[in-house]
Amino acid sequence: MKKLIICILFLALFLVVKQNSFAVPVLQLYIEGSDYDASSETWITNSPSFKLWVLGNVDGEGSHGSILGVNLVTAFATSEMGSGSTITLTPATTSLVTDPSTPSTPGTPSYGVDVAPPFPSGSGEAPAHGIYGPGVSWNLYSIGDFTLTDSPVGDVITSFPPTWTQNKGQINVYDVNITGYSLVHFDAYDHYVQGGKLKFVKAPFSHDAESSGSPIPEPSTIFMMGSGLAGLLTLGSLRNKRKTS
Repeated sequence: MKKLIICILFLALFLVVKQNSFAVPVLQLYIEGSDYDASSETWITNSPSFKLWVLGNVDGEGSHGSILGVNLVTAFATSEMGSGSTITLTPATTSLVTDPSTPSTPGTPSYGVDVAPPFPSGSGEAPAHGIYGPGVSWNLYSIGDFTLTDSPVGDVITSFPPTWTQNKGQINVYDVNITGYSLVHFDAYDHYVQGGKLKFVKAPFSHDAESSGSPIPEPSTIFMMGSGLAGLLTLGSLRNKRKTS
């Protein structure tokens, strides 16, 4: 009897681990035409103009219903801030998948300089996220609730297109244009309600997105850059340390 109970518990644990391993994340980020950099687990484009996706898994495996009050964060080197440095987000759609809904225009962003963004308490690794701190500033855009189920949502990781599942959700697409910043990192986070309680979520490390104005440098090349890129170096080195923090 004891062996039977142990076998049942082992099987249940295996099924839970398997489900969590293949579940589609609640929030994800993707950049059309970008390359997946395995070392930083980030979708990276070398273009300052691109389509950025924020994917919300609303209905299907790994989902928890509507995702409320979603925020999009853009992080960049403080040293590159100035009147000539801009990030614009224009609502759009994509032709790569079914995407019939154009998102609303993001609200006026809040911002922070050399500090972690206001990720809510209980959101796990999100407060540090391996990015934020001295030398890095950010803008935080409110992009609204994710309640729609009019787009297919799969696990967008490593390669595109992913293996689309039966999951349905909402994809917010933005035409992004960047001037004056050599690197901009994107995060998305917020919460859903389960059992009357708020549960905070974020796009996991493995589903980050980033824009770089030049080819992705090797670590040795990064350290050879001039002092004018000190803020950018801080951003990159903090990101690379995130797995150990």
